[in-house]
Amino acid sequence: MSDYANLPPELQDGAIQLARDAALGCNKQGVPLNFNYADRNVAFWGAPDTDVNGADLLVCLQFVLGLKTPTNEDLAHGDLYPIGAPDGQIGLPDDIQLQKLVLF
Repeated sequence: MSDYANLPPELQDGAIQLARDAALGCNKQGVPLNFNYADRNVAFWGAPDTDVNGADLLVCLQFVLGLKTPTNEDLAHGDLYPIGAPDGQIGLPDDIQLQKLVLF
């Protein structure tokens, strides 16, 4: 906290929160700080390839069921819904959106 002692008091809390966000890789709402590609490419887990296919559906379903926890990179590629305004999580709406794009 002493690093922020030179800041005016009204800015200290904001600076501390920004430092926490950077350390966690997301803001307090859980929205990742990295760019959202929304390219649907989450497979293979931790190292996405360039193809969007059934493997991406499987990895997305594992996130939805809580079997795996998405990283910030996974969120950047797989957080598809709401379209144009990602909510910082991969859930059932994201899985349904991915199913529409892959299967139909």
